[in-house]
Formats: sequence, structure tokens, C-alpha cells
Amino acid sequence: MWQAWLISILYAYAHGTIMEGEIEVLIVHIDYQNVVKKAWKQKHGRSVIAPDNMHEASIQFNQEDIFSNIFRRKIEFEAKLKRIQCILERVDVLALVILEQQLQ
Repeated sequence: MWQAWLISILYAYAHGTIMEGEIEVLIVHIDYQNVVKKAWKQKHGRSVIAPDNMHEASIQFNQEDIFSNIFRRKIEFEAKLKRIQCILERVDVLALVILEQQLQ
């Protein structure tokens, strides 16, 4: 079963469903193993449809289960960091204005 699991991860990576940094997380994530099992067990009359099932299951897993939470936290963190940087820029400018006035 691990071969199908690895093939599905590589297939999803090749089709842009998952990013390079996400591969390591998926390899060790226990819930993703269940996603792979379910996708490969679906019967649609052809065995070549399993990678397509895996592609859709990977997209759903990424968006709903693990990476959406990480992505949301990343966006919140970046916004907070930007606000802090803006404050620091203003403080630096203010410090330079005060220094300029002192030097005059």
C-alpha cells in the first residue's frame, strides 16, 4: 500500500496539488494515509482513474484538513509582522527627525 501512497504524493506534486514543502508533512501525516487508501479503493471501472481520485482527494485534504490552517496562520502572522514593521519604520523616522533637530 505504501507504493500507492508514494505514487499519489508524487502525482499530486507533479500536478501542482501540493507544494514541495508539503511533501514531507504528507508522508508522515497519518490521516493522509487514509485519504490515499480511500482514493485507491474507489471503483470506477478503470484502474487508471485512481491517480485522478488521489488528485481530488489531495486537494480536498490540503484545503480542509491540514494546510488551510497553516496557510491561514501564515497570513495572520505576515499581517502582524507587516504592522510591526510599519510601526518600526515610523519610530525610526521619528528618531531620525529628533536627531536632526538636535544636530541643528
